[in-house]
Amino acid sequence: MERRMKQRRAPGQSLPLIALMILVLVAMVGLSVDVGNTFNEERRAVAAANAASLAAMNQVIRAGALDTNQVVYNSIVSSLRSNGIDVAPHGQTPTGNQMVLRAFYLDPQGRLLDGMPEILPIAVDIPNNVGFIQVTLSGDVDTYFARVVGRNDLPIGATAYAGQCSMGQGVYPIMVYQGNIDGDQMRKPNPPDANNDGIIDDGWRVINSGPHAGRTARWVYNTESAAPGSFAFVRWLSHPSNNNSPTLAESLRGEGNLSMGFEEAPYPSSDPPSDYPSRPGELNEGDWVHSSAGLMASVAPVIQSHVDAGTIMTLPIYDRVSGQGQNVVFRVVSFGRFVILNWHTQGQHSYFDMVYLGPATQSTVACQFSAVPIPDDDCCELWGDISFWPEYQIIPNESQPIQYIVVLDVSGSMSANFNGQCDNSNPPLRNPQLVGQPSHFRQCTNGPMYISAVDGSQVPGLTEVTGTGPTWFWREPTERRIYVAKHAIEAMIRELYMPGNPRYDNNPGLYPPDQFGLVVFHHESNPGDALTFANGSRFTSDPADAIQRVIGYRNGINDDYRVQGGTNAAAGLYRAWLTFQSMPDRVYHEATARYYDYKRVVIFVTDGVSNQFLDKNNSTLRHGQSTSATFSANSRVFDENGQQIAGFDWERCRALGSLVIEDGICQTTLGGGLHDGRDRPITEAIQVSNEYLKANGIEVFALALSTLPETGLSSGIPSSPQHYRAAANLERNPDGSTNVDGIMRTFQSIVEDGRCQRGLDPAPITSFDASRFRPISLMTGGSLSFPNVGQVTVHNSVTDQSFTTFIRIDQDGQLRYRFAERIPPGLYTLDATLFYVNPNEPQGTGGPARAYGTIWTGASEVPQITVEVANRTSAGSLVPSTRANLDLRLSGDVCAAN
Repeated sequence: MERRMKQRRAPGQSLPLIALMILVLVAMVGLSVDVGNTFNEERRAVAAANAASLAAMNQVIRAGALDTNQVVYNSIVSSLRSNGIDVAPHGQTPTGNQMVLRAFYLDPQGRLLDGMPEILPIAVDIPNNVGFIQVTLSGDVDTYFARVVGRNDLPIGATAYAGQCSMGQGVYPIMVYQGNIDGDQMRKPNPPDANNDGIIDDGWRVINSGPHAGRTARWVYNTESAAPGSFAFVRWLSHPSNNNSPTLAESLRGEGNLSMGFEEAPYPSSDPPSDYPSRPGELNEGDWVHSSAGLMASVAPVIQSHVDAGTIMTLPIYDRVSGQGQNVVFRVVSFGRFVILNWHTQGQHSYFDMVYLGPATQSTVACQFSAVPIPDDDCCELWGDISFWPEYQIIPNESQPIQYIVVLDVSGSMSANFNGQCDNSNPPLRNPQLVGQPSHFRQCTNGPMYISAVDGSQVPGLTEVTGTGPTWFWREPTERRIYVAKHAIEAMIRELYMPGNPRYDNNPGLYPPDQFGLVVFHHESNPGDALTFANGSRFTSDPADAIQRVIGYRNGINDDYRVQGGTNAAAGLYRAWLTFQSMPDRVYHEATARYYDYKRVVIFVTDGVSNQFLDKNNSTLRHGQSTSATFSANSRVFDENGQQIAGFDWERCRALGSLVIEDGICQTTLGGGLHDGRDRPITEAIQVSNEYLKANGIEVFALALSTLPETGLSSGIPSSPQHYRAAANLERNPDGSTNVDGIMRTFQSIVEDGRCQRGLDPAPITSFDASRFRPISLMTGGSLSFPNVGQVTVHNSVTDQSFTTFIRIDQDGQLRYRFAERIPPGLYTLDATLFYVNPNEPQGTGGPARAYGTIWTGASEVPQITVEVANRTSAGSLVPSTRANLDLRLSGDVCAAN
């Protein structure tokens, strides 16, 4: 029989286990109490550190000249105490509940400032370039229950950052174009008197009295297209419901409403930078901002209130534009302080009369930052190759015969009046009626911005019909562009030194007579478009024959004052070069029994944007039109390091559709990029002028009729900006002559002025030897000695940092600049100046060392450019590198001293 075993439980057997569990539970409860208490204390420390960093940053922002680190340190300690945090005196061990305080100055890139970055209670000056304040607290919190397990205290800590807030109050939605600013003043128009009325254009002046004495002012016009203009209204919020005049007026009222919210526009590229926007929801340099459809007339009362109050307005400054219509966006590169002295909405242009007070700093209030930029000591490298085009003075010893070729635009738009209007064939009644304009007309080519007679709004003068010339024209011939141009040329011919003209007949035989030639162009320029005169030559010294050929020229319409076709500036200029090539440049003069060299001159007259490609191998010199279909991602141009250097606006250009042929920026390679490897038409025209005309000593002038983009005309095609004039409107003098007649006489005076002539080397150069340089004392101190021949300076308005390096002849002989120190990422304005002694000066290498400090962008001459330094590694470089090549031009007029 099997016995069963039974287990017995002794009384109290579970008590040890229960006791252990109770101990664990008590410990856990105690620990949770201690941890919760520690968390609360740390949260209090974080809040106190945040407040202390703000107090310190505000102290730095508002610091006076005598304030020191002691003041900043005291502001931190005082703020901490007001929030219940007691800190140990600097350098002493904390006792009781005291915490350890450490505070630091950081630069705008998040690095510790050089020198003495720690904020200490000592009387030393507050450093410059403080981007952020860092406040760090550390300490221990006594425990209650954790002592059971041997933990008498728990650590706590807090780190807080404060910096200057982004722009807020006092910022207004008026974008000002960077090209209006030159250093600390409004840029003076160049040439100063393009309309030839004896007054500096655009109201530019130095203010002589009042609160802004010594500052410069000028008229700043409203943009009339997506191309860079002068000013534009923008909006802070992206939704279309904010794109109207009431919203614009609200943003302009009082101190503005930027602090109520801001939304960046999308980056206008299919490949935006990974760090865009840098600080979402805050207006900063590098942001793209939406345009506003608000109108000047609708916000006039608000603007007038600022005029009356003399408000100092912080306005964003832009350098680039993208999009079209209501989708236009602007890139902010800096901020400036402006005062609007007056405003104007009548006639064809709206403008502000503005004075510039200098760059605007960031907000005068500190803001909290959850983190600061991660310092990258290896970023970034900035460098570039440099070329420049040397100039020199020519002092003629005697009078010289002149060979003139007038290159005349005979495209269809020349059949319109100066506002681009046609009124034949019973044109419709305008709705709305326009201030100062006829009641009936068709807009047959692009015109100015009109003003509605109904509500004062702006009405763009966009082309409404095609076929200008053969189908549409202005009925009064004397007001057509072609009429005015032909008779201005006639007036010029009558002033030349030719037999039959008073100048020659009163003093015959002093030297050989002048010669005149005429080249016409439209969408092409055939060999026969270099006109042949009665003598069988392409040049004549018979003024009557010259005038008859000019006035009587026709291109398919039975009317001396109606013409047809497109615009191919490069073809006209190249045809002029071929004409010069076919004719002798020297002549024997029997009266003086000697040879004379002709001085060769081109006067280029046009009324439109060049939009036809050049083909030098085609007898017509034409290779099709630069239409919207020719713009694509393949239009972009990159350098050998993969950095884009041209075609920045190809997307905007493609989106313009049929209007692209009137857009000056799109018709340059810089803006529109290449098409099948070809440069854009305006760039081609500039290249022809540079490589064939100016490079061979031919002086080139440019005259723009009507309102059209100055791209390539104000600089590029002409020999200098002083060789450009514009006649946006037709003006008649009491004697019947016109403003265009006066411009042609001005060109003649410049050509025939025997005191000084402008000499230009055959092409830009990229190197020179020590014989063409002399030591230069710099206004900022120090000097330049070969091979250091100039300087490049970049400035970041956000961080207020500037960096300067030399332009030098490098070991490979190339003019180059390279910053030895790393340049933090960001947007910088760049200006450059190099010095050069041209051996072609009358004094040879003993002549002046001239400064070359104007930058040629590929479309215009500007005093400075914007460079975006980015954290991108280029091919062949282990360091993030930005390359910005510079093409420099002479600062000022080579003959200014004469």
